[in-house]
Amino acid sequence: MGLEFETVLKQSDESLTNKVISFGRKIVPQRYRAIVKDFLFGAPKIPFERPYRFVGGVEALFYIKNTSDFDRIVSARVEAEYRSRMEEVFIKEKGRTFLDIGCAQGLYSVLAAKHGLFVDAFDPDPISIVSLGANIKLNQVGERIKINPVALSDCEGKTPFFIDRGGSFAPSMIQTVGGLQEKIEVNTTTVDNLIRRKNLPSPAVIKIDVEGAEGRVINGMKNLLSSSDKPKNMFVELHQDYLPIFNEDMNSVYETVVGFGYRVAWSARCPSGLLCHFVAN
Repeated sequence: MGLEFETVLKQSDESLTNKVISFGRKIVPQRYRAIVKDFLFGAPKIPFERPYRFVGGVEALFYIKNTSDFDRIVSARVEAEYRSRMEEVFIKEKGRTFLDIGCAQGLYSVLAAKHGLFVDAFDPDPISIVSLGANIKLNQVGERIKINPVALSDCEGKTPFFIDRGGSFAPSMIQTVGGLQEKIEVNTTTVDNLIRRKNLPSPAVIKIDVEGAEGRVINGMKNLLSSSDKPKNMFVELHQDYLPIFNEDMNSVYETVVGFGYRVAWSARCPSGLLCHFVAN
């Protein structure tokens, strides 16, 4: 099964653009890549003076305060098709629950709420929670989104969590990059425990973006994924450089998902070569 996934991904690696970017990744150390990108393409003027108007399946407003906000919300290079496919599912699942794991500034949570879904948004990062709350208020969707400042994982307890107050680097349970200079402690729980305690309804759609800890999160929802009430659609972002730090790789996560009876309906590697997205249903 793993070979099949890599074969599908290779199809997105054959363009000249992706080959050039892949070559660049090999010769430019990671700590210098942002500098090189800004030199070649121009650095955006961040923060934006006024909210950015996002136009997709619905219209929404977002504050752009840092490079993470810009890359995810403004720049279409990162995950435009992934986002479009998610909105197509949101339209079909109106009135159901969307579980946004690693919600960050709330792009997908807000879009889901705008499409008429109820959202449980999880993220232990205090910077993300503040941004999420601001974007919820900006779009007047507070009645549809529940904020959960907790890390979802494969066990219940506490764990170290590394953050960047400037918002340039995505937070993680392990210090994946040097820019994550601050270490805090956060609470963890599992999807299965939340559902068992009736603190979370069975979701129709799940999105997972947890900077390498995807395997842990999925292991914490095995009962849900084995049930007749399992979500119809899963959207997963994988970071090939971070997964090994968690003793995982893209194929192992893929095989776990497929092992619960899902098929990968779509997958693609981002031009940077760092990220892969797949949709399972």
